[in-house]
Amino acid sequence: MLGIDVGGFKILWVLVKNKKIVKKEIEVWKKKSLIFFLNKLKEIIEKNEEKRIGIGIPGLVKEGKIISCPNLPFLDNFNLKKFLEKKFKVKVLIENDANCFAFGEYQRWKKDLIAITLGTGVGGGIIIDGKVYKGKAFAGEVGHMSIKFNGRKCKCGNRGCLEEYISIRAFERESLKAFGKKLSPLEILKLAKNGNKKAIQIFNKIGKFLGIGLANLSNIFDPQLIVIGGGISKAGKFLIKPAKEELKKRCIHRIPRIVLGKEESGALGAALLSLNDF
Repeated sequence: MLGIDVGGFKILWVLVKNKKIVKKEIEVWKKKSLIFFLNKLKEIIEKNEEKRIGIGIPGLVKEGKIISCPNLPFLDNFNLKKFLEKKFKVKVLIENDANCFAFGEYQRWKKDLIAITLGTGVGGGIIIDGKVYKGKAFAGEVGHMSIKFNGRKCKCGNRGCLEEYISIRAFERESLKAFGKKLSPLEILKLAKNGNKKAIQIFNKIGKFLGIGLANLSNIFDPQLIVIGGGISKAGKFLIKPAKEELKKRCIHRIPRIVLGKEESGALGAALLSLNDF
């Protein structure tokens, strides 16, 4: 099985045999366009010659069609499943990337959990009784819970979404205020590790917003586990410590365990979910 995790900055794919990853590669976006994306998928599919493929997409997905993909808008209203199955004669599952990540992490923990992915956007996946909970179709969009009723306008069109306060955009905005230029989360992390107080303050501020989101999810779902993934999660304690502190202040009952996810879990989950779909 082939599992592909599509992100805002990279495409990570894995080859899975007997539910174990036997090969892993990362492809960086050289140009964000539909043509580049489809050509890259063609390369990956032809290189591996697998007949069962799972693909995680950072947006709303229904029956193989990408309804909305705010951070890769050229994918909006594109039926990727139909396109790939017709072109390559393979079985394809298209799923929300955070649902894939959540299912991949479930293989590791075997517990009911909520997964949050922090990157260009903020995604979420919910596992209940070992299955992805989807509601009517699109459950798990935790990045678009409103935490400020009249806050910043989000790419989804809503205002005050959690995503606006903990995604890469938030780090760029805060670093522009603090340093006079936009810095990536990893650049800010390097400064924080060297003791830069402004960088540490940025993580404290954004970590508190993350903690608010974690508390909301904890109060609603009371999960056994919350897994934090995505590129921003590499900040580790600089982000997680203030998030946990805010979570403890706001959670009205038992505090769930908070852990960091693995980079390849999204691609693994996509591959394994493809087994359940056919």
